Amino acid sequence: MTSFLYKAACLIKKKTKDRIVMKFFNLQKIILAPVLMFCLILVSCTNSVAPMYQGPDIKILGQEYYQELEDEFERYSYQLDSLDEGVPPIILKSLPGDISTISSSKQKKSFFFKALLPMILLANDEIRYEREQLIKIKNVLKKSTI
Repeated sequence: MTSFLYKAACLIKKKTKDRIVMKFFNLQKIILAPVLMFCLILVSCTNSVAPMYQGPDIKILGQEYYQELEDEFERYSYQLDSLDEGVPPIILKSLPGDISTISSSKQKKSFFFKALLPMILLANDEIRYEREQLIKIKNVLKKSTI
């Protein structure tokens, strides 16, 4: 009877220890998620740490008329059908107000895509860099919990 009680006590002690260990690991998982979220929020709320475009300086434009912006595209020899030559580093403050005066829908679409593509590519570069940084943080946290 004594050995039975001893075995039962050992079993209860082991289960209690296992529960404590599991609670500890669950606690780490519970803490890890908010820490990662905090890092993500911190990165997104601060000025970007992403490296800037490596080519010529980024030009911020605020043309009022679409023809002025088309002229700027011409200076860069920027055409959607020849993107192999590159996309100019242009950021628009806003789209020109007279886009509605473009009569051809094909021309309007082309203008719209040419206006947004440089900003999309710059944003993608920034997102790619920040994602790499978050993966590094995740890997460091993962190694520290093992």
